Amino acid sequence: MDEAARDRIAISRDEDQAFERLIADQLDASFRVAVAILGDRDEAHDATQEAFIAAWREMPRLRDPARATAWLHRITINASISRLRRRARDRKANEIVGRLAPDRLPEDEAIVRRESLRAALWQLKPEHRLVVFLRYYEDLTVEQISRRIGVREGTVKSRLHYGIERLRHAYDGDLEQTR
Repeated sequence: MDEAARDRIAISRDEDQAFERLIADQLDASFRVAVAILGDRDEAHDATQEAFIAAWREMPRLRDPARATAWLHRITINASISRLRRRARDRKANEIVGRLAPDRLPEDEAIVRRESLRAALWQLKPEHRLVVFLRYYEDLTVEQISRRIGVREGTVKSRLHYGIERLRHAYDGDLEQTR
C-alpha cells in the first residue's frame, strides 16, 4: 500500500471519529428539536435517525467543520419538517375526529389549560413552534436559536413574536370553547 492510500485511510478514520463525537454530543439536542417539531417521540426518533444518516452522507460537503453543530441541527429540522409534511393529512384527520369526539368533563382546570396550550401549540406553523420551543422550553437566547437553526436573529425575533401572538390567540380561543 502506498503512502497516499495510507493517508486516505487515516483521514477517513479521523472523519469517522469526528462524526461519532458530533453525534454523541448532539444526539439529545437533535432529538429534542425533532420532538418540538413533531410532537411524537417515536417519530422524533425516526427523524433524528434520518437526519444522522443524511448528515453522514453529506459530511464531505460540510464546508466549515466549526459549524458542524448548526449544520446537523439544520438537517434535523429539515428531516422533521419533511416527516411533518408527510403526515399532515393524517394529523388533520385525527384533529377533526378528536373535535367530533364526545366531550369529556375535565376533573381539573389544570388539565384543561395544559391540553388547550398543547392544542394551541399545534396550531402554530412548524417554524414558529420551533422557536417558541427553543426559547421557552430549551431556554435558549435569540442568538443561540439563530445559530442552532441557521437563520438570522431578526428572523428568530420575528418568528418568536408571531408565534407568541398566534399562540396567545389560539390558546384564548381554545379556552373559551372549553368553558
